[in-house]
Amino acid sequence: MKNFLKLFVFPTLIGLVSGMAILWLMSDNSAAELISSPAPASYASTISRASPSVVNIYSSKPIHPQEVKPSEWLSDPYLKQFFNDQTQPEMERLQSSLGSGVIITEDGQIVTNYHVIADASNILVATSSGKIAQANVIGTDPLTDLALLKINLDHLQPISFSRSILNIGDIVFAIGNPFGIGQTASMGVVSATGRHNVETGLLANFIQTDAAINPGNSGGALVNTRGELVGISTSIFRVNGNFVGIGFAIPLEQVLEVTMSLAQHGRVIRGYLGAEMHEVPVQALMDQHIPEHFGLQISSIDERGPAQLAGLKPGDILISFNQKPLLSARQARMEVIDRKPGETLSVGFYRMGQRHDAEITLGSRPTQ
Repeated sequence: MKNFLKLFVFPTLIGLVSGMAILWLMSDNSAAELISSPAPASYASTISRASPSVVNIYSSKPIHPQEVKPSEWLSDPYLKQFFNDQTQPEMERLQSSLGSGVIITEDGQIVTNYHVIADASNILVATSSGKIAQANVIGTDPLTDLALLKINLDHLQPISFSRSILNIGDIVFAIGNPFGIGQTASMGVVSATGRHNVETGLLANFIQTDAAINPGNSGGALVNTRGELVGISTSIFRVNGNFVGIGFAIPLEQVLEVTMSLAQHGRVIRGYLGAEMHEVPVQALMDQHIPEHFGLQISSIDERGPAQLAGLKPGDILISFNQKPLLSARQARMEVIDRKPGETLSVGFYRMGQRHDAEITLGSRPTQ
């Protein structure tokens, strides 16, 4: 029996233990190698995948003629004979702007920022291959600063959309046409997601990045390391007019939602309350004997709008939508615009210290 243990059992146990130790060391080394593995030496393949889908946009709009103030030279008797005394020459000129855009369909649909093409009378699109085409506006949405254009060119390459969750620390690239110098890619990381406390007046939960976004980048692509679209570059935070490493992009999910509506309707259909509200300080609520420590006071109301038709008045303090407490003006705004016209909203409010309820049938938000 002892010989059996010596010859078979003990060697087997020793072999198993040794094998497990080796496997453990190998897995530990693999993990260490994975953690310490260097970043790619080049992201050329990333840029080459995305850049054909990014275009330069050139737009122009007329500046309305304005009467020119009389000049001293018009007092010259010889020159004065060519001009009526009651009129002065009018000057008309074009104001040009530049930006970027992203091809999202093979048939030539392009998403860009609304402010790039706002009020433009002429829009030209230049592809990375050098082709130039006139663009038509399918629809615009000033509230998200997005616009959808259409060009008629063959062999266009639409960008790929990311299906991954974007995390803080992910590497991203901003591709666009900064200062009109030509297509440029800048690298950075995702500094934050879901940024909404940015004084832009736009309806977006922005991606914040330190990738350089300069004038001309607006409407361009923010892509991940696979060259997939994660957002549309839209604005930067400036100090004394200078870029300080804080740029913002509209996230892909919102871009797709808005462009789908623009393609179908030419605009984004949103609910409309017809009232402007501001947050009320807690002390003011207490002075009016309102038990809730939150509320939004109506500062103005649209005549014959949904709120007025439901009986609300300026000065009313709203505390809930559909029994959900109203903690901020932004929350109330989002609660309304995320609903469709015709939906009913139950509103709890105070008037002269008395609690009331109302049912509001939302209207359709007017186009800007």
